[in-house]
Order: sequence, then structure tokens, then C-alpha cells
Amino acid sequence: PADYERDTGVRWQSRFVDVPDDGNCLMHAVWLGLRTLLRLYPHLKAEGEAELAGSAVQFRADALSTMAKDKEYREGVRNTLSLWLSVDCELLFGLEDFFCLPPEFQSAVVELNQQVQMGGRDLAQVNLDSLVDQYVQSLSQVQEDSGRPFYLPLGDLELSALCRIFRFRLQVVKTEA
Repeated sequence: PADYERDTGVRWQSRFVDVPDDGNCLMHAVWLGLRTLLRLYPHLKAEGEAELAGSAVQFRADALSTMAKDKEYREGVRNTLSLWLSVDCELLFGLEDFFCLPPEFQSAVVELNQQVQMGGRDLAQVNLDSLVDQYVQSLSQVQEDSGRPFYLPLGDLELSALCRIFRFRLQVVKTEA
């Protein structure tokens, strides 16, 4: 809190929640926000709408599962994957959204990229739906680094889908404090 106050000029208050820095901080913040809104304004919950998950981890799993079935989200991921398979491999490794993904998924994309780039495979022959499923699965898995569990940060596609599916607008303020 002291670093936050110094860096932002905002005084830390006891009602603030310092979310863990485990890659799931965005989902944690969204989950806390939705949970608070529904607690204060229960009429915002649509009839027949599922209950909000009991934890940020479960919220992430539920949200990614919902996104995986969403036509608009899947189309966005398909477009991204098509781009990744169409660009030079050197450029591909310069894309932060790509090199943050698990090595196994990166390898699969690089292999397909090389097949497409060398003319051994037409992009139209690539099963992009299966690749979309693999992409979502990679975002769903807990990763580990030096024994410390973490989640892959979600990108713009996921943030846009999250806002659209859960019907909210979001202003993000990110600080390294």
C-alpha cells in the first residue's frame, strides 16, 4: 500500500483489495467488481443467469468456458491464429500475445506456420477450430515457474469478450506498484 500511495497519489483504504500478482489479476479484479455490484444491486442479475463463481480462479474457468462457446470470440481468435500462421516466424516471436503462451502451444503454431510459409500446407487446410480450442485450453491451464503457480495474462480478445458477455464496461488502471 505504501508504494501504491507514493506512485499514484491515491490513499490506500481498508476496503481496497490487493489482488495477487499471479497473472490472474485482471480476472480477480473483474470478479471482485461483479461480486460487489451484485451484492449492492442484486436486481442487476438477469433472471435465469447462473450464479457468479465463488472465487476468481473459478470465475476465470467459467468465463473462458463461456468465451470458448461464443461465436464472436472464436472468430476473433481464428483471425488472430490465421494472422500468426501467415506472418514470418521472426515476426511471430516478436508478438507479446504469442510468446507469452505455453511452449507446447507455441511449438504447434510455429510448426503450422512453417508448413504454411514454405508452401507445404495451404492455410485453408488448417483446422483452425481445433487450434482455437487449444488456444483457449492453454489460457485455462495453471502454469508454473520455479515452483510458483501463475496464469497466462489474458489479451485484448479476452477482455473484449468478457465485457460483452458479462455486459459491463471497464476502465483499467494498471500500476506496477
